[in-house]
Amino acid sequence: MQQLIELNVTSKLTNVFKNFSDVQLQIKSSLCRSSQMEELILASTLEEYLRVVYSCRAILNQRHKLGSILVFFEHLINESKNSLSRSKPDKIAKQQEELSLLQKRYSLTQAHWKSVGKLIRKEMSNFDKSRIEEFRNSIEIYLESAIETQKEVIEIWETFYQNSL
Repeated sequence: MQQLIELNVTSKLTNVFKNFSDVQLQIKSSLCRSSQMEELILASTLEEYLRVVYSCRAILNQRHKLGSILVFFEHLINESKNSLSRSKPDKIAKQQEELSLLQKRYSLTQAHWKSVGKLIRKEMSNFDKSRIEEFRNSIEIYLESAIETQKEVIEIWETFYQNSL
């Protein structure tokens, strides 16, 4: 555009080229602002979703560990029951006490495992609802921003058209 302006064929044509060059710079500036707005709006939403996903992963790993502990307790309880049936009468009381303790630990761990599962289901339900609402809000803001940018570009072109006639 600069080369066309420098040709200086006619003052009116030179002025049109200069105005056209200004229009292109204004549109570029407007689109850069719009791009930065989109990045702020959508990136923050996506970053929050990533944090939630990592938190969910950590919680599910903890629940998995509790499940592994439950399996281990089941194994110990079964072994204790088997050894109880084969043990001598003088050791039965001690083994029954150990079995009772293992069963209590198993019950507590199982209750904790179930409560974590309920909490996960509740939080995932809440997350689904809030995620939909937040994403809708982000898209609305993005669309409003895009509409404003388009209005600005249209205004720039209309001004160029009126000044160039």
